[in-house]
Amino acid sequence: MGGTDSKSYQTLNMLWAAGMAITFFLAALIPSWEKYTRLFSVDFVLFLESSILGLITFILFLRYAIASHHELTMLEEYLNGSTAPRVKAKTYLVIFLLAVFFGFLISYTDSLEIYTSVYLLYILFDLWGGWQVQVILRPLIDKRLAGNISEKDRKIIIEIEKFYFKHPVLQRIVTLMFVNWIVICLAIIAYMTTNENLSFLRNLGYILLIANIIWGEILIFLWRYKRDRE
Repeated sequence: MGGTDSKSYQTLNMLWAAGMAITFFLAALIPSWEKYTRLFSVDFVLFLESSILGLITFILFLRYAIASHHELTMLEEYLNGSTAPRVKAKTYLVIFLLAVFFGFLISYTDSLEIYTSVYLLYILFDLWGGWQVQVILRPLIDKRLAGNISEKDRKIIIEIEKFYFKHPVLQRIVTLMFVNWIVICLAIIAYMTTNENLSFLRNLGYILLIANIIWGEILIFLWRYKRDRE
């Protein structure tokens, strides 16, 4: 397949993933429409918080799907094409399941205790997935660097190695989990209490959760940006 055809194929796949993300976003939003309409009238603050969280969740899935496709294509190009992780049918199966997962999250943005409990599974999946990628890539990177390759390819592979092995990935995951557990505790207290003086805990939980998600994504975006720029 030529370079132009390959680019077109990659673009179509990215559009396919983005289209699927939008489809599941709408699928999650439609059954929740009545709920959001009621929240708008009854509790506008909760409506605003859950709407912002739903939008961020959708963007999170879209970023995950496109970034995963980009990185698999990059690894196939610069590592050994026959053994590097590639875009296969099971890749899209994972994206499909993640779409269902994120659709579920979007449906429960108004329930902080449910959302944070399910989001914890995503953090654990992210940790497991990163570990799996490192196990696969370590011998491939070492083999490529030990071989006879151009200086340009060597620099690119070193940047790939830095991205997957040199950044504090575990510290990022642990921080996300720690803050998420704080939000879970706040959500449970806010749900169980009848004291109106503690109602601010729900709002604090939303602020911490949204900030935690945004911070984690900005950090990994900066890592990817530095890798791709180099």
